[in-house]
Amino acid sequence: MNRTKLTHALWARITAFFLLVLFTLASIGCAALVLLAVENDWYLRKPDFYESWIYNEMLDDDLYDTEQYYFYGEPSFFEEYMATCQEGNYLFRILDSNGTILKDTVSDASATRMYAQRVYIPSGLELSEVGETESGELVIEAYLRTPLQPGDGYYAMEQFFVFLYRARYTVLIVGALLTLASFVLFVFLMCSAGHKPGEEQCVLLRQDKIPFDLYLVLAIMLGALWGSFASDALYSSMAFVRAAVIGVSIVFYSILVYLFCMTLAARLKVGKWWRNTIIYRFFRMIFRLIRGIVRSFPLTWRVALGYCVFMLINIICILVLPSNGSFLGFLFFLTLDSGMLAFLCIVTIQMKMLQKAGKALADGNLDHKVNTENLYFDFKEHGENLNRIKDGITKAVDERMKSERFKTELITNVSHDIKTPLTSIINYIDLLKKEHLEGEKAAAYLEVLERQAGKLKKPTEDIIEASKASAGVIAVNLERTDAVELLNQSLGEYGERLEKSGISAVVGAPESGAWIHADGRLLWRVFDNILQNICKYALPGTRAYFDIIPQKDRIEITAKNISASALNISAEALMERFIRGDSSRSGEGSGLGISIAKSLTELQGGTFAIQLDGDLFKVVLSFPMFTETEKSFEPES
Repeated sequence: MNRTKLTHALWARITAFFLLVLFTLASIGCAALVLLAVENDWYLRKPDFYESWIYNEMLDDDLYDTEQYYFYGEPSFFEEYMATCQEGNYLFRILDSNGTILKDTVSDASATRMYAQRVYIPSGLELSEVGETESGELVIEAYLRTPLQPGDGYYAMEQFFVFLYRARYTVLIVGALLTLASFVLFVFLMCSAGHKPGEEQCVLLRQDKIPFDLYLVLAIMLGALWGSFASDALYSSMAFVRAAVIGVSIVFYSILVYLFCMTLAARLKVGKWWRNTIIYRFFRMIFRLIRGIVRSFPLTWRVALGYCVFMLINIICILVLPSNGSFLGFLFFLTLDSGMLAFLCIVTIQMKMLQKAGKALADGNLDHKVNTENLYFDFKEHGENLNRIKDGITKAVDERMKSERFKTELITNVSHDIKTPLTSIINYIDLLKKEHLEGEKAAAYLEVLERQAGKLKKPTEDIIEASKASAGVIAVNLERTDAVELLNQSLGEYGERLEKSGISAVVGAPESGAWIHADGRLLWRVFDNILQNICKYALPGTRAYFDIIPQKDRIEITAKNISASALNISAEALMERFIRGDSSRSGEGSGLGISIAKSLTELQGGTFAIQLDGDLFKVVLSFPMFTETEKSFEPES
């Protein structure tokens, strides 16, 4: 049992991708902790929580809240705020400039003053609300319980701070392992890019089929949009919001970067990645448009246009470049003229190659091939045409040989059809000479002679008629003809012969008739040949279907029957001369009936086609529908 390679398995790729994103987030987190430890000298000394930026940020936030509640909050809200503070680790005391205590939550002797902040009384605020002061300022003193008690953010942050300090060496090892694992997963994803189960070669997956430049623009736009949103969220006063935004941003940008790297790897593996870009398609369209316009001009005009462009470049350079004989101008014109000389040399070499190929073909060397890889423009097209000469000559020779084979078959088949009755005639004449009798036997012999002579007459007439129809020398009188009536007349004349052959005729035609533009005499001969073919080759005991179907501006006539023998021959071959359904040629017929019917149909401006489906033989005739404006005509004989 064939096992799918791990790099080809979709589940492995998805698992590796999500693990890589997760490990990237964890690696960056470990790196941030290491940087924090290095910046605060955690590897050299034990840190103090009260000196950390975490503590200072929390204390600043609480002092700001105290100030806002005191100056701008309702008295009832401030009392609730004081009660909340008394239950936690943060305590405060508000004093005026004289040291008089205005508000106080410090009731625990174990509390330690951590900070004192001088606050100016806001303008417009009545002094009676905050107490009269001489200097117009207050002092807010911040206190923390010693030691910190569980239940609020200070205690949780102190514990988290201690945890980070204790994990300072662990994150070094874990971060290194996560970085190594991320690198292995990244290499695996790059190797699996462009692979899918059941395909050995690299292929483009769904995201890889997006134009590369469009993919790049969309990735940059998504990154910019998320960056704009994240930058606003980073100004939040809540630390956990900022941490969440940073984490989500790392995940988002990791997914974006890794997807881009995977599609880039797949495109590079498949090759010619630049073709799947909007810029390439645009310039290719412009190039093809210009090339199409230039190629629409004759070769002489293209050469003249190219020379004019070359002269225009020279004139522009003469006007732009300094005219004091500078070395830069000399070097530029030398390069330009040398390029034109090289171009002319290339054109001359290509013309020499084509000349050599033409001479080889003229000498009869049809196997000579022109190497068109180094040819350009019209020279390449001309070289490919020279290479196709062999195919054209071979096709013409095959057609000629086919014509010659038809001539050989004509002589062979006609000789066979004539030799058999002639042999009988000669033998019976010899018998008449030996009998020397006059009476019933002589009359019987003469009857045989007459019958065999009739067999000889029929193929001879068919050959003459086929030749006339093929040459188009039969007089054609196109007139208003009812195809339904003519078909019914033909079936009436063949009724006895069809019954003898065991064939039942089924006709499907409009009751009002079907008027076509045809020669009734020639059309009857077409029907006659078709009916003869049905009587000879149709399977006895079956039906023959005749349908006349009016189309838009034509009348379609079909005849269908089941062949008695297997039709192991193509429809095109059956319409050739001297081709018969019975290859043994045991029955009557010259094999010209279908060919004659086809030629007579085309002489009347109709179409003749044969369709084979197993043993079903179908003839389809199509004639123009008669209109009053049409006139009969008779071609010159």
